[in-house]
Amino acid sequence: MFKLFVVLGSILACCYAVNPSKGEVWPKPQQQETSEDYLAIQSHTFSFKGPADIGCPDFLNAAFTRYWTIIATSSSLAQRGQVSKVGRQPQKKFREVDVNPVADLNSMQVDLTGGCANEAVRPDLGDDESYTLIISREGWSTLSASTIWGVLRGLETFSQLIHLEGESLVVKATTIIDFPRFSHRGILLDTARHFQPVYIILQILDAMAYNKFNVLHWHITDDQSFPYVSRTYPELSEQGAYHPVSKVYEQTDVSNIIEYARVRGIRVIPEFQIPSHSRSWGFSHPELLTPCYSDDQPNGQLGALDPTKNSTYTFLTNLYKEVVDVFPDSYIHMGGDNVDFSCWENNPDVQAWMSDNNLSSSAELNGYFFLNVASILDSLNAKYITVEQTYFNALTLPNSTVVQVWWADGLESLASLTEAGKFGLYSTHWFLDELSSGGDWEKFYNCEPLDFDGTDEQKKLVLGGEACMWSNDVNEYNIMPRLWPRASAVAEKLWSAQDVDIGPARSRLEEHVCRMNRRGIAAQPPNGAGQNYDWREYTGSITKDAIPAGKDINGQTIYVGQAYVKNEGLIVAPIYQGEKEVTVAIKGARKIERNIKILCGHAYNFQWIVSDAKNLHVHLSGKHGVLGGHEDGLGYIHIGRISYQGETKIGRVIAYKIGDAKLFFHDRGVEKWIDSYEVWHFVDNDNTADYYWREYTGIIPRDAVSGGANINREQVYIGQAYVKNHGLITAQINAGVKEVWVPIDGVQKIDQHIKILCSVNNFVWVATNSTNLHLELVDRQMVIGGHEDDHGIIAVGRISYEGSTQIGKIDAFTVGDSHFRWVDANQQEGDVTSYDVLVYQKW
Repeated sequence: MFKLFVVLGSILACCYAVNPSKGEVWPKPQQQETSEDYLAIQSHTFSFKGPADIGCPDFLNAAFTRYWTIIATSSSLAQRGQVSKVGRQPQKKFREVDVNPVADLNSMQVDLTGGCANEAVRPDLGDDESYTLIISREGWSTLSASTIWGVLRGLETFSQLIHLEGESLVVKATTIIDFPRFSHRGILLDTARHFQPVYIILQILDAMAYNKFNVLHWHITDDQSFPYVSRTYPELSEQGAYHPVSKVYEQTDVSNIIEYARVRGIRVIPEFQIPSHSRSWGFSHPELLTPCYSDDQPNGQLGALDPTKNSTYTFLTNLYKEVVDVFPDSYIHMGGDNVDFSCWENNPDVQAWMSDNNLSSSAELNGYFFLNVASILDSLNAKYITVEQTYFNALTLPNSTVVQVWWADGLESLASLTEAGKFGLYSTHWFLDELSSGGDWEKFYNCEPLDFDGTDEQKKLVLGGEACMWSNDVNEYNIMPRLWPRASAVAEKLWSAQDVDIGPARSRLEEHVCRMNRRGIAAQPPNGAGQNYDWREYTGSITKDAIPAGKDINGQTIYVGQAYVKNEGLIVAPIYQGEKEVTVAIKGARKIERNIKILCGHAYNFQWIVSDAKNLHVHLSGKHGVLGGHEDGLGYIHIGRISYQGETKIGRVIAYKIGDAKLFFHDRGVEKWIDSYEVWHFVDNDNTADYYWREYTGIIPRDAVSGGANINREQVYIGQAYVKNHGLITAQINAGVKEVWVPIDGVQKIDQHIKILCSVNNFVWVATNSTNLHLELVDRQMVIGGHEDDHGIIAVGRISYEGSTQIGKIDAFTVGDSHFRWVDANQQEGDVTSYDVLVYQKW
């Protein structure tokens, strides 16, 4: 009796899936001409060549190294282990490129026409970021820019043009002339509502560079916390931060962030929110805030900064002197958002002062406050940005003031303030904390900052805009997918031409998200459910993610393939290990030796269900499947398999015949078919719950993730513990034991601030070693086990040691030398270079 199995995909499913582009740039360049001539890139021989005599050779060489590393490690060649270490030379040459390149591209000449004054050069508003990039079919390329910032943008573009064909890096002959539409392209990052560790901020800066953002607007303080460690007023963070040690930004942290941003062409503009959103100031300096009254009596509450006291401005002057010294950008953001007037209005001292100074409203008082703040910043030679509420309350601010708009009528505000000669920044409808279902990046993409009634001269006063990442509901574990690729939509609106089309943008963004994922940025899928499998060129070798379909008579695994048959179409065929050719069943049995592909993905994403020729389309209704190819002039086919005389047979299901969808297969050179079978469909697991860290109280939660078993065959679990002055460190949790031992600076016993990893069962352990950890993690989602202060993120690892599973930390921040460290039964620290790393495989 026959048993038939079919892997198939509904035609409708492929109609809505967005396929990624190949070698397309995000944000879209202003002008681009591309031919179909390919050039091959061998990363072990490719080099950047800079000008011989410039004032900042170290700056330029560091940029070359960064982008060489990206090019060398972002490919599937690295995933297959053909690069020995991140940033080092590949040990093996790439195989011949499938697209038949016209030449090799071995170098790029970089010309900095405007020179570079010195190594300390800093980006500023209005810098020239334009560049010209030429990749010639003759095998040479040039990147020309007048500033170092144009060079950085051009290098990013070049790195995105390179893509994979088979297992080879290629790039098309291309000419690009590019420049940004707006000079201020920013991300507002709120680190006050939820503290963001330094390593997260550095990741955000990396992603900003990949999207050609050039401003980090650092909203560093708010009501909830004051994490900035001030030299002048250290008590502000000592009493106002969530934690005076682990949840603060030391001076060295701030300088490191500023420098990391600078070498990527990104400015850092600080904002210390005033006069409201300043409750955290009052924990150490309650005299700065306005006492609130009820029924003519103080009610114990404190409101906004008191604008009627000279001491308030003395305090701000001293603080701003420090801020101007620490943050070298020419601009400071004054804040001014959502000023709560209630305490001013019910405080009799404030009201008396207003009467004495002929101020009739709180709006006028707010204007008075900001005129004083502006005067302080003027005395410090600092320029300033504020929000529209301040502008409308203090209309006498100088025309050099930059006004950020984010109210619902933001475009009307832009029209009003530019008519008055003020500079504007657009943020309305670019609040990334506001979520909606599906690919909601499109709502950000469809916002146009210049879509207001105004003259050309008015619109020239719009400097750009910012995407705002408020952190009310965001911490270090979910901020990256909340930011990216939604902020990428804003990046393109601020860089590319105004008439850029959202249609082709969908495919380019799909590719860009994959690109960011390969570079370690946890960007979420942009377009909802899609095709989480692919067909790869088959060269006779079975790739590690090829999808198995069954066994032959000898017990060898069979895989799913498809082959192009001239005059017939793209036909499903079985692939047997060790054989380069396939046999397809169409008009008899035919042997094919070229143009073969193999289906790759994750086997757990496929399921088998019962079906037959008559009811195939009924059983597939609402299912997401895999198309197996097509027959010329007829239609789509699906993938089938049967168990026939003890072995699996792969074949095609003629899905274009509704009600008569037979399976065709071959058996020893004879074509056969059958009506009744089971079908295999693709299951999208995108609705699976994410993983999370719960407080550990000594009780193992039901959904805790097991890491293995100890020598007594008892389950051990994955934890993390906060270690003062060291960070958040991975640790092993043993059932019934409340404390953990962590391997950091020796071995330390921790009995508080412990969390346990919980989730549904979506984890796999991947065997790797200290040299190849980052190569194994290409296109995989590493479970972040914590971080080490001043170093970076750590991964979760395990080994089997003396018959027991040992959970520990992997130094993921050390590329190419990522050791695994754990605590053994004798509370001694262990250190090995081969181990398993925990990967979360949510598609």
